[in-house]
Amino acid sequence: QAATIEETSAAMEQLAVTVLANAERAKEASTVATGVTHTAEEGGQVMGQATEAMERITASSAKISNIIGLIDDIAFQTNLLALNASVEAARAGEAGKGFAVVAVEVRRLAQSAAQASSDVKALIEQSASEVKGGSRLVADAAARLEQILVAARSSSELMNGIAQESQEQASSIEEVNTAVRTMDEMTQHNAALVEEMNASIEQTEAQAIELDRIVDIFELENSETERAQPTQLNPMQSVKALATGAKGLQAKLTTAAKSYLSRGNAAVDADWDQF
Repeated sequence: QAATIEETSAAMEQLAVTVLANAERAKEASTVATGVTHTAEEGGQVMGQATEAMERITASSAKISNIIGLIDDIAFQTNLLALNASVEAARAGEAGKGFAVVAVEVRRLAQSAAQASSDVKALIEQSASEVKGGSRLVADAAARLEQILVAARSSSELMNGIAQESQEQASSIEEVNTAVRTMDEMTQHNAALVEEMNASIEQTEAQAIELDRIVDIFELENSETERAQPTQLNPMQSVKALATGAKGLQAKLTTAAKSYLSRGNAAVDADWDQF
């Protein structure tokens, strides 16, 4: 039984070491999950800032498009004014020829400005369309990142729970291991006491046998002396009584040893069942 408890104690110690190692790994995993959560939160903030920047770009593109529209209107009005100036120069005849040339050039510049503003407007509209597409992509990425952030937070909470439960489990196993070690020490101590008691019983048996031998010798040598002196106290009776008392002591010690062994084993079994 002592060997069984010793093996159980060793197994509990190994289990405690394993659980402690698992608790440390769970703690490290929880730390990593917390770091991932923080990184995801920072990524979410960056994506939010990118979304805001795309929205500002969209607003700026709309303003630029409005300005280009205004420039286009100015070019159109300038073209009309140049056309009217050409008509008035034609009416003026020879006096309006120079003015007609200037009107033609102004009209050409107005048309060029209108064409340029139209091209710029087309580019702005294309850029605005691309910015809108980019904004949608950034919004989708932000939504996905938010989901990742929620999953990372949940994972971090789970890992924290696992780490705490593993630590509590390790503490409980350490308490059980301490109890098993105590039982092992008690069993070893009881075994040592039983060995000492067995040695004492063997020594008592040897002494009782020696007393029996001495009593037998004195009985043979003093048989005639006892008949000659009936009134005197027989010392062999005292020796025989001593031998009888030694045998009685031997029987009591044997009974006590057996009772102690049975009570010790029962106590150990009771403690183990309670454990």
